[in-house]
Amino acid sequence: MKRILLAVAAVFFLSSPLPAWDAAGHQVIARIAWDNLTPAARQKAVALLRSAPPDADLANLSADGRELFLKASTWPDIVRDKAFPAREAKYHHGSWHYTNFFWEQPADGPPRDRPDLKPAAENAVERLGELDAALKDPGRSDAERAVDLAWLLHLAGDIHQPLHASARVTPEEPEGDRGGNLFLLAPKDDDNLHWYWDSILVRRHPREGMDEARYVEKWAERIERREPRERFAGRLEPGRYEEWAREGFATTKRMVYPRSLQRGVEPSWFYKRKAFRTARPALALAGYRLADLLNRRLG
Repeated sequence: MKRILLAVAAVFFLSSPLPAWDAAGHQVIARIAWDNLTPAARQKAVALLRSAPPDADLANLSADGRELFLKASTWPDIVRDKAFPAREAKYHHGSWHYTNFFWEQPADGPPRDRPDLKPAAENAVERLGELDAALKDPGRSDAERAVDLAWLLHLAGDIHQPLHASARVTPEEPEGDRGGNLFLLAPKDDDNLHWYWDSILVRRHPREGMDEARYVEKWAERIERREPRERFAGRLEPGRYEEWAREGFATTKRMVYPRSLQRGVEPSWFYKRKAFRTARPALALAGYRLADLLNRRLG
């Protein structure tokens, strides 16, 4: 029965796009970045986003410049929607949201990398490098660069979610667990380890009636106070996108899969607390790195 359930889960997730930080998480990262942009970079970013192709449904996410910037960070998830097949076919790229560093966890030893298994040719690390180059390419139109920018806003966040850089190999999952998507946490299909980490901010601190804009503002401010930019001054590592991803990969091997974490069981209170304390500086660092990148390219 266990193998049958794993097979069903594999079919479900192989046919579905991988999620990323949820909308709140991405917008918190974007708000932290916005707070650390130069006025010139803000102005240029908003102008570019407003130049997006009409069929992308990007420029009309908001008339307000800051809100457009924040919502653009969620656009690569919006275009997954199969209710708009032409838009989905043109703009959705599932493998761009993550990269897979494969590893295994022996029962009697430390985690062990599996370099014999390789990530997809198009992945978050590879795309960040290409999009960075495209954003500063004077030969590309503003409409093209608007889409490049939206993807950069999104992937700079994705790459800081530890499970967007991990595929744990097990006997049941010889090709990896798809960043924890196949690690079910409860006896229902829609809760798994990957989604737990994607939605960790709202899980730990529910909105409780607060509207999205106020919630994002509140948590961006809190995270910036608790994790100030000065603390990360030596860790921005501009352009070193594989190093960004490998930080999350190291986090995954170190603490995301403790032996106390069981399939089909809700994580313990201790795990939840430790996970949020791990995610909070990752959200901050993603925002600061994104701001540094855009200040260099647009500022």
